[in-house]
Amino acid sequence: MSPGATILRCDIGGVILEIVADGLGMADFFTIGRQIDHLVADTDSTLAGDLIAAIRRDGAVFDRLLAVDRRGGRGSLRFEGSKIDGQLLITVRALARAGFASSHETLDAMVALNNRLVNRQRALARALSDATHREDAAHTISPIAGDRARIALADRFSDREREVLPLLLKGLPNREMARLLAIEVSAVKARLRTIFRKLGVSSRAQALIVLAHAPLSHKEKFLDGI
Repeated sequence: MSPGATILRCDIGGVILEIVADGLGMADFFTIGRQIDHLVADTDSTLAGDLIAAIRRDGAVFDRLLAVDRRGGRGSLRFEGSKIDGQLLITVRALARAGFASSHETLDAMVALNNRLVNRQRALARALSDATHREDAAHTISPIAGDRARIALADRFSDREREVLPLLLKGLPNREMARLLAIEVSAVKARLRTIFRKLGVSSRAQALIVLAHAPLSHKEKFLDGI
């Protein structure tokens, strides 16, 4: 699991079902049964709801900086999420170790910048999703051809690439993948480049969209390492 991160398993609506890991020591804050958008500061509840909706709709990895109010004051946390098998996996990371409180001006500036990046990523995910639907509507694939395509996807990756796939689906950064696999970051990057090439994509978001449309039996194979 990611050091210094709290990982939450949520239902499709953003209700916390399980605290998978609590590297931030915030189990008392992230209460099971509460919705993510009800736990953040009132000023950011709409942004949190929009984040959950984006993950639920597009199935890609999104992240936002959101303000939370605790006893020590208001602070900002990075919420990263992805959809896996009809549930949401939310990773929460602190931005800095030295003090929880941060100024409203700094927080607002960081949130504004992050939201612009998220909106660009979401627009790309929507465009890719629309293109996929158009292609599916334009081509009718026979059952035999469909089976061959699924077999081709399942056999596309080497054993080393299959080690990276579940970590990619969890949205882990390259450095954390390298730590878990006991390899160099450069090796992780090389495996990701090969995976992207075999999927015909050029980014994590695009790869996750392709993998999200994989047959359930193959997706379970990808997720064996989670």
